[in-house]
Amino acid sequence: MVRRVASVNGPIGTAMLVLALAASLAACGCSEQKADRLYRQAAERVERDDLAGAVDLYQRIVSEHPGTRAADRARADLVLYRGLLEASQRFPVRRAADLVVQVARAVERCRQERGAVPRSLAALVPVYLSAEPQDPWGRTLSYRAIPGGGYVLSCFGSDGVPGGEGPAGDLVVADGQFVRGGAEVGR
Repeated sequence: MVRRVASVNGPIGTAMLVLALAASLAACGCSEQKADRLYRQAAERVERDDLAGAVDLYQRIVSEHPGTRAADRARADLVLYRGLLEASQRFPVRRAADLVVQVARAVERCRQERGAVPRSLAALVPVYLSAEPQDPWGRTLSYRAIPGGGYVLSCFGSDGVPGGEGPAGDLVVADGQFVRGGAEVGR
């Protein structure tokens, strides 16, 4: 018994080819719709100031739906929002460094005018500082007057504990010089 196999050029082969093409096009449209939906969700996260969530969704669009128009837009948005996210994460550390410099300058002015460093940061208020300073995380800076006229001024970073890396790293000024943390602040 000889079986007859439909050729690709016959009516069955043509129908199968049309069905495969239709399924492929439907899948492409489905991918575009899913990518557009994810893109709208990412934009909503940006509106809610959830940059980390938006970046995750943009990356998902690029990874899961690479050939879509939404992926093209997501690639451009990734560059922008990753940069903004990184800058917003570094902002408190920069503010802390600026604060430590400002307070160290006040201590140095006090030393020049009075001949000695203050016993506490509260002693700088209101002549050299308008109020006792707090770091960007709401904690008072650490200050220690050292016998012999020196001082150590510290901000213990986001975790408030001595030591640490990145945002949790310490910013320390001793006698007007950054001894720890100063070089990393500008990065």
